[in-house]
Amino acid sequence: IALWDQRQDTAVQVKSMDAEVMCASFCPSDEKLLATGSSDSRLRVWDLRMLTTQPLFALRHSKTTVSEVSWVKDDASLLVTNSNSDTESPTLRSDQRVWDLTKIS
Repeated sequence: IALWDQRQDTAVQVKSMDAEVMCASFCPSDEKLLATGSSDSRLRVWDLRMLTTQPLFALRHSKTTVSEVSWVKDDASLLVTNSNSDTESPTLRSDQRVWDLTKIS
């Protein structure tokens, strides 16, 4: 992931990952937090002040790609993720989860 810092007119490279980033969401109530979902089924939460280090959290969502991630408005500790099933079923199954970061050690 690379982020462009408009204040300094430079690009900042985030720690390299082996998986493709499929979605990202900036925290609306805490501007230094970024959540990403990836093809390795992980939800990662990054501190934008320390992008070249490991994420604050790297959580396994399920066995499939994390296709959506969103912060709960006004609460920097809650995230919602969605992962679609890999099956080719006529009925697309979805795995949605709510994450409370205060309960994760």
